[in-house]
Amino acid sequence: MERVGYRCLFIEDGINLTCVDYSQEMLGTQFYEIYDRKNKLIDKRFLNMAFSLISHDEIDELCNEFNLAVREIFGDYHFGNFSDNSQFMNYLLTKRVIV
Repeated sequence: MERVGYRCLFIEDGINLTCVDYSQEMLGTQFYEIYDRKNKLIDKRFLNMAFSLISHDEIDELCNEFNLAVREIFGDYHFGNFSDNSQFMNYLLTKRVIV
């Protein structure tokens, strides 16, 4: 099944936004090693991923469309500040209250 130009929005717990544009889809695999408390390897897992890179403007448009507000933008997975040199663009979103 061809998925050209299909866009999807998922909101999890009201704060996570995931956007997919299959016309620019990137495929990859993440590899995990899971260790117990004694540092003994107990499992290895592979996770196939499909994702696309989208711009800040596209995220703003989607937020407006779904009544979400950008609470904060992080540049990494440790809540570091976002800058033009950041490798990641992670958004913390909240649902806008409409009065």
